[in-house]
Amino acid sequence: MISVGNENVLLCHEKAFFRQPEELAKLEQLFQQQYGQPVQIIEFKESEINLETAVSSYLFNSQLLTRPNGQMTFLCPDDVKNHPSSLACTQRLIQSDTPIDEVVFLNLRQSMNNGGGPACLRLRIVMNDEEQMAFHQGCRLTDPLYEKLRNWVNDRYRDTLSVDDLRDPDLIEETRETIQQLCDILDLPSRLLVPES
Repeated sequence: MISVGNENVLLCHEKAFFRQPEELAKLEQLFQQQYGQPVQIIEFKESEINLETAVSSYLFNSQLLTRPNGQMTFLCPDDVKNHPSSLACTQRLIQSDTPIDEVVFLNLRQSMNNGGGPACLRLRIVMNDEEQMAFHQGCRLTDPLYEKLRNWVNDRYRDTLSVDDLRDPDLIEETRETIQQLCDILDLPSRLLVPES
């Protein structure tokens, strides 16, 4: 991924799209027609950050978030700090005339080592108040729910699994009980997560 957008802001590498000048011109025209305002395209040149570094630093796998004051935060994995050109790009954003005035770095190494990665920063669904109330409230993260989930993980989640563990028939029951506890915490019907015997 070598581009990321939020509302009317698009960050991209100059090699992000095939026939980029033409495609960005189309995007600007369509955005203006659809939303009645211009899109702000912030393009990083190859001379600022080469394509290989843009990919390996996960700069564009970061997330742009709008704060209540209308300004934006660029939420980046720590890897961005470890590449001078990526870090320089984030500094350019907050020092330039853009809505982005804050950069926050997160340590996502554990996620990346386990097959997740910085793309977890990209999963986001913007909803209005009505839509927020329409989804299952048991899955809405609150401080009390966070504590319950954290305790559940600490109590029930195994750090390791050995071959002997996988041979143990009690593991199936333990797994069912663990998932049932999760269903209870999230106020979900157990049939959604617990397979029938």
